[in-house]
Order: sequence, then structure tokens, then C-alpha cells
Amino acid sequence: VRVILRDMDMELLDETLTDDGWLIEAAYTSRWFGFIDDFVVRLTPEGPRTRVDVRSKSRVGGSDLGANAARVRAFFEKLESAAS
Repeated sequence: VRVILRDMDMELLDETLTDDGWLIEAAYTSRWFGFIDDFVVRLTPEGPRTRVDVRSKSRVGGSDLGANAARVRAFFEKLESAAS
């Protein structure tokens, strides 16, 4: 997950090991306007598998024109590619 986030030009901000699993926090800064979007990945072990929950949210503004949804889709595409 760390490698994918870095590959997507995100800055890793924090990693926390909780009783439920890992919480990895990152931020993406847009090139044009310098807007910052938070990206959080939660990894929860479930038997031999791992549940991956993702949240991506703009820090400012009412609309991101679909940028966060596209970033989440790209993350999962890269994760699936890495897992196969």
C-alpha cells in the first residue's frame, strides 16, 4: 500500500497499528492549485484475507469534480494489479 501511495504522488503522513489493523494516512496535493486531498487506507485482517477500506476527501471546496473518486478507483486498480 505504501508503494502504491507513493507511486500515486501522495505524501505519507501517518501509520498507526490499531487493535483492528493498520491505518495509513496520506495526502495528495494538486499540481495546479495546490489543493490538498486526504487519503486514508484501513487494512483489517479477516482470517487469511485483508479488508481494504479507503476514504478520500478534499480539505476545502464543495466539489472536486470527481477527482477523489477517480483516485480511489486508480488505487484499487493498482492494488489488484500488485496482488495478482
